[in-house]
Amino acid sequence: MIEVQETDLRFLSQYTQIPIAFTVTSIFRVEIIGGGLGGFRLVEQPVAPYVKDYDATEEGGPERWAKQFDLTNWGFFLAL
Repeated sequence: MIEVQETDLRFLSQYTQIPIAFTVTSIFRVEIIGGGLGGFRLVEQPVAPYVKDYDATEEGGPERWAKQFDLTNWGFFLAL
C-alpha cells in the first residue's frame, strides 16, 4: 500500500534520491492553424534518442530549487 503525505522543505533533500533522467525519443512541434485564429496543434516528431538528465544540469537538482524559484506556494509530497 502506498501512503501519500504532504510535507515541507525539510524533506527536500530526499527528493534528490529520485533520479530525474529519462530517454527522449520524440518532441512536439507546434503547428499554428489558420494564422493562429484556429488554434494550434502539437505534432509528435521522432528524434535520435538521447538522455535528458535534470540532475546533471548546471542548475542542479531539488536542493537548489529554492535558489531558482519562489517555493512559497509549492506543495511537496512523499509517497511511502
